Order: sequence, then structure tokens, then C-alpha cells
Amino acid sequence: MLSDKTGSDPTIGYELLRLISEAFSVRFHAITSKVDIDKPLPKTVSVYEAHVSNNLLGHAIFILKYYVTGKSVIRREKINIIHHITFHYGANFNPLAMENKHIPFVIGPAYYDPPLPARLVKELTEERTHSFSDRMPGKALKYANSIITSLSIKTIKRADAIIAVNNATRNAYARLTDSKKIKVIPIGVRTEDFKPTAPPKNSDILIPAALIKARGVKYAIKAMPKILKEHREAKLHVVGDGPEKPFLQRLCKQLNIESSVVFHGRLPHKSMNGIFKSCRLVVLPSILQSFGNVLLEAMASGRPVVATEALGPREIVVDGETGYVVPIADSDALAEAISRLLSDYELCCKMGIKGRKLVEDKYSWHVVAEQYYRVYRSLA
Repeated sequence: MLSDKTGSDPTIGYELLRLISEAFSVRFHAITSKVDIDKPLPKTVSVYEAHVSNNLLGHAIFILKYYVTGKSVIRREKINIIHHITFHYGANFNPLAMENKHIPFVIGPAYYDPPLPARLVKELTEERTHSFSDRMPGKALKYANSIITSLSIKTIKRADAIIAVNNATRNAYARLTDSKKIKVIPIGVRTEDFKPTAPPKNSDILIPAALIKARGVKYAIKAMPKILKEHREAKLHVVGDGPEKPFLQRLCKQLNIESSVVFHGRLPHKSMNGIFKSCRLVVLPSILQSFGNVLLEAMASGRPVVATEALGPREIVVDGETGYVVPIADSDALAEAISRLLSDYELCCKMGIKGRKLVEDKYSWHVVAEQYYRVYRSLA
């Protein structure tokens, strides 16, 4: 999907196509499942929409449409590179690249979700991100996943260049292919959309996350009673929606902290700048997180962040400088880090300034797009 309205995968493709095309006059032919944009892409970007339903069968139909459309484009146009955007280890494959081995093939941004600690496997068994869970018989689902994983590995080995979102992802892909082909380039953020301001002198804490088990929101809620002992005015603002919401609301009631936790639901992405500005700090208590776009948005807004040692966040947050990194699924550690920031306003300001500087230097979409273009140049 291509979109300029979210902060997740759909925006990645949109920003890369827009910025590389505008800055370097690259001609793109993009095949996507859906287009949802307000700001039109440059005329040098041709988009082919293959809309399908969001399930396993829909994914299979999209692969077929992608293959047929792509084959037609390759036959009709002079294609110098095939680029598979947002590739998930074990979940994606590319039939066009496998067939057209004479055309350089790029994968990126590439993601990887690591094996979970044994104590957390049961908790997230049915909620691994980008699994192909569907209402299929268990054996059929297992067989389908096995085929997809095999095709995914073959696609990785076929790639001429792989762009990993972080070092942990690079190391994972290096176990399957030549590490010299892998380059680390992070995901970007629209720095112009998030104007940095000094944190407000309140005790408001923001969690911008989908309400699924993988995001670990329950651990932040369990930290609130301890936080409230030191900071009676503390309030946790949860922005997002998902299947865990009823459970999380019941948990607040059990802990008698209903008045200190506000569930805002899912809000338009364009309103997030105002949400970040209204809170003193941002928390992402994920158990499983491949990257962590919202951390970049928070830092771009000048907010200190508290994140876990999940694969993605631990490489984004500079512990002790732009925020704190705490162990996964540890409410006490979350409470301690959050309380420290609520007790030290000057520290919040210093971390916010350093976070914004880091985002400008390393994570601006303009910086990221230029690095992608360099990869193109090295192959074409």
C-alpha cells in the first residue's frame, strides 16, 4: 500500500518514491495493493493498483496480480532495478526477481523479528507480526507458512543488495547471504511534520501504539500504581486501538487507576504532532518491535522516550541521552524510568534536544532517500 497519511509501512514506499524521484529524476513503476494519498506523487512515478482483501487468499491474489503486471512492465519498459520495498524475513517473496535474474534486485527496508525469550513465547504465540494467520486448518496453515518461508529465503539469496533497518536485522540476513550485499539504512521520519518544542511541565505520559499483545501496553499500565505514589497527577494517554483494549480497560479497573489512564482510540496521523506536544514524555513498552517509527516522531517533536530492549527500539534510543532503554516486560523498570523523567524537567528538555538532533542527522527522510539512491547507483 502507498499512503501519505500514516507513520508506518505504507508511508515508507510513498516517501522513497517521492523523494528519490524529485531529487534524482528516477523513473518509477510501482505496483501496490492500494493507493491512499492526498499529495500526488511526481509525474515520473507510475502507480499500478492491485486492490485485494487483507487475508491469506488476498495476499496470494496480490502476488499473482503483481507478477502479471510486473511482467508486462518489464516487457514494455527499460527496467534497470527491481526494488521490493518493506520486506519481512520469512513472510515475503518476489517472483519477478526470481524470474528476471538479469535485472539487479534490491530488498529494503528489510525487517526481522527475532525468536522470543521462552517466557514470552506463549504470550505472543498467535500474534507474531506479519504471520499469515487465517481461519485455515492448522496443518494447512503450517504448510503454507513453510512454503512462504522457503520462498522468502530464496528471494533473500537472490538479492543483489539488501537494505536492513538496523544492525540486528543485518546480522540475521547475513546468516543467509553474503554480508557484503547488506547495508544498514534506517526508516525515515518527516521532520518537517514534527516541530520540536520544550516539553510541557505536566505529568502526562503518552503511549502511541496498536493495542495488541506485542506492544506490551499492559506493562506500562501495571507500572502506573508505582508511578502514582510519587506523582499523583500522572496521567497515561493511550493513543491506538486493537483487540487488547477491553482487557487493558479491565486491568485499569482492577488496579483502581481508571481516572489516571485515558484511552483516546486511533487518531488521524496528522494530529499526532499536537498529541506529542501535549505530553511530557513518550513510552513504547513493546515486547516485539522490528523498528519503532513512533519513537522517531516523538524524538523529532523534542520528547524524551522510554523504550524496551526489543530489537528495533534498542538501536534507536540512545540510553541515558535521548531517553531510557529498559528490559522487556518489566513494569518496575518502566515505572522507575518514567518517574525519573517526571521528577527532572531539565533532563526531559536535554533529552528532547538531543533526540531532535539525532533525528535530523540520521533519520530525516531526505537523508534516508539519498542513501537509497546511492544503492541504486551502485547497481545500475
